Amino acid sequence: MLALRGVHPTPDAAEKALTAVRDSPQPEKPSTRRPSRTWIHSGYLLLVFGGFLSAPDDEGEAPEAGHSRLRELGGTVVGGVIWRATWVFPVTLMIAMAWGCESHTRQLGRRLLVFYDGEAASAEEAIAEADKRQDKGHDRRAVLRAGALALSVIVPIVFIALVDHERQSTGLNWLGALGALVALSLLVAIAVIANRK
Repeated sequence: MLALRGVHPTPDAAEKALTAVRDSPQPEKPSTRRPSRTWIHSGYLLLVFGGFLSAPDDEGEAPEAGHSRLRELGGTVVGGVIWRATWVFPVTLMIAMAWGCESHTRQLGRRLLVFYDGEAASAEEAIAEADKRQDKGHDRRAVLRAGALALSVIVPIVFIALVDHERQSTGLNWLGALGALVALSLLVAIAVIANRK
């Protein structure tokens, strides 16, 4: 899996890396605070592991180290903004996570089929060949997900604005409470529909 996700060039290299990690002792606790670069890199790797970003490309990393770090920082910032937004819009989190997990599972599945069907001689060739292909219904799923994501943000904002406007003229009443229940029901319905698609 590590080879087909692009983390290592071959399954043997992935196995050697896993064995090296398993056999090495845990590092000592640092005596000073870790630099920001370490935290940014860790966040980037978590986004790769979670399927939000592609694995780093080892080729040509030495001459473009500054560009690689900038890309890493940018990916971490975008991921952090998305993560923060999901605190305010929890249904958005569910849709975004489902979208990311499903998309990367399909991507890994295509790579596995190409690699183990013998269409590619190496994991790198399997990645390149599988990434050229699209699953049936890809565009339809993408439109539905984008719509669900937009609704998961727009519906609560519009509803809050309407209830706030209504409350300004009538005060706190049963309409506001009913509206909150309706908004919650809409968000749950959107999440269920998005999950089924």
